[in-house]
Amino acid sequence: MGVNLAKITGKKIITWDKGFCRTHHAFTERRLDKIFKDPDVKTFAHLECRPEIVDRVDFAGGTGDMHRYARESENGHKILFLTEQGFIDRMKVEYPHLNFQDSHMICVSMKRNDLYTTLKAMENPTSKHLIELDEEIRLKAYKAVNNMLKY
Repeated sequence: MGVNLAKITGKKIITWDKGFCRTHHAFTERRLDKIFKDPDVKTFAHLECRPEIVDRVDFAGGTGDMHRYARESENGHKILFLTEQGFIDRMKVEYPHLNFQDSHMICVSMKRNDLYTTLKAMENPTSKHLIELDEEIRLKAYKAVNNMLKY
């Protein structure tokens, strides 16, 4: 993601060579070629995808960008979001007038996070649930999360 953001923004971003989303990283050009067959489908890659995937699609951005794109799309528009399938399933419900193609990208880590386990962690937090941050970093992170949730 950092490599893609640096390319888009022109800013220097220090990345960790082992830092990537395994689901997005596993999505290769070969897989893209297998599922992308209709030239009328607009492709939109999440920035966590490999740089070569981001270079090949019509658009790239985060989930907020994808949501905005769906909201502003015309009736019948064909869209392939290259991101976790759960997000696409949500878009199908919110925008039934659009034709979403499935990415078949399943993230087992995201599937572990459900409302029940979140509620239990909030009701009875243990030391493994707590993250302590310097106040300055916490405020910056809070701002970033709020910005992501605005869409």
